[in-house]
Amino acid sequence: MVIDWIIVLLALTALIAGSITDFKKREVSDWLSYSLMFAGVGLSIFKWVATEDVWFFIFSLIGFGLMFLVSLVMFYTGQWGGGDAKVLMGLGALFGSYTPLFATNFHSELLPNFLQGFAQYNPLFLFILLLNIAIMGSLYGFVWTFVLAIVKRKTFAKEYVNQATKNKKIRYSAYTIAAIFLLIGSLTNSQITKIITFFFGLLIAMMITAHTYVKTIETVAMVKNVNVSDITEGEWIVYEVFDKKKKYICGPKDLGISSEQIAKLKENNIKKIIIKVGIPFIPAFLIGFIVTILFSNVILTLYTLIA
Repeated sequence: MVIDWIIVLLALTALIAGSITDFKKREVSDWLSYSLMFAGVGLSIFKWVATEDVWFFIFSLIGFGLMFLVSLVMFYTGQWGGGDAKVLMGLGALFGSYTPLFATNFHSELLPNFLQGFAQYNPLFLFILLLNIAIMGSLYGFVWTFVLAIVKRKTFAKEYVNQATKNKKIRYSAYTIAAIFLLIGSLTNSQITKIITFFFGLLIAMMITAHTYVKTIETVAMVKNVNVSDITEGEWIVYEVFDKKKKYICGPKDLGISSEQIAKLKENNIKKIIIKVGIPFIPAFLIGFIVTILFSNVILTLYTLIA
């Protein structure tokens, strides 16, 4: 259907434009994300009229709603900024009524029986899109931070040692538990027990090491001292800031500074402030989107190629 071509081209154009602005300014314009939302709902209405099937419109709204919930979780846990969250909502509205043009294996057989009647609307497409964004985003984020670690290798090494010495009791306890799991796995004859214990042992060790790595990267390469005059609404503040009367102005708990808080900083003649510089994440959306359109589920595709 022509509308599905429009959906793909519109999403591709928006994600490319968003990636460029995210790289340059570390922000995504509201007009871009809102355009995706309105276009998604509007095109689903066109599909509804063309096919006389109201479910295309309904699934567009469902897609928006589901991605809205995911975006809330990612935003309020500090994983994404507001721009990333809004773009995901736009993709939810846009692809809630999408019929795949290229890859066709979206695993409708995995749907529960009461949803089998809706298989033609590809309700698993958004789930697979989100999964691919998560996978590609993890790889993209690791490569990005790894490059930062190499560029700032001297300060990174010193800060890593500093971070590793913090919370020693928790770290030693975690590594001890991981070692116990690995020891049990090496001594048992049961294959399933061996797999489970090795998995949890390695997982615990990797998680505590990853936490140290992430905290080091944040401290070394992802904070910046900037002029208050250059701050834009939504920037993440690293430390709490108070006025001369010790009254709170802004801080990390705000989930992004507001225009009113910026005005208060200027009123109190505060010239500099430390902000958190995030990774431009819209490019990960773009990569995940392209992978989904062309290959469907990246994990099953790789497994098929290897097997």
